[in-house]
Amino acid sequence: MIPYDTNFNPSAIVVSVIVAGVVHRRPQAELAALIDTGADVTAIPEAFVDRLKLYPFGRLQLEDANAVKTPVFTYEARLALTGQSAKKMEVVLTPYPFVILGRDWLQDYYLLLDGPGQQFYLSNDRASVNFPSP
Repeated sequence: MIPYDTNFNPSAIVVSVIVAGVVHRRPQAELAALIDTGADVTAIPEAFVDRLKLYPFGRLQLEDANAVKTPVFTYEARLALTGQSAKKMEVVLTPYPFVILGRDWLQDYYLLLDGPGQQFYLSNDRASVNFPSP
C-alpha cells in the first residue's frame, strides 16, 4: 500500500508520473500527480507547456462545481507511471504545480482506498488487487 501524501490538507492520493509530448518525446518531466476521482479530465501544469513542447490539439468546455463553463484548449501528451508504458491522452492545463489525474486516466486502473489507514493501492492488473468479498 502507498501512503497518502500529507503535504495536502486533507491528505491526498498522489503518485509520480512521467509527462512528455506526443510529437517530441523528449524533453519529459517527472511530476507529482494527484488522483482526483471527481475530475472528468486530466490536467497538467501550464508551466510545462513550453518546456515539453506541447501544442493545442482541440477545445473543450469545462464546467466547475458552481456550473460555470469555461472554454479551454486541450493538448496531446503522454503520461506514464514510473516503469509502465505511456498512455497518449488529451489533457487540459492547470495552474497548480502538479498533474491532476482524472477519471479519463483512472479508467485503466484499479484503485483501492483505505481512508482510515491513509493508504491506497493502485494497479492495472485486477488479479493483483484483493477486493473484499460481497
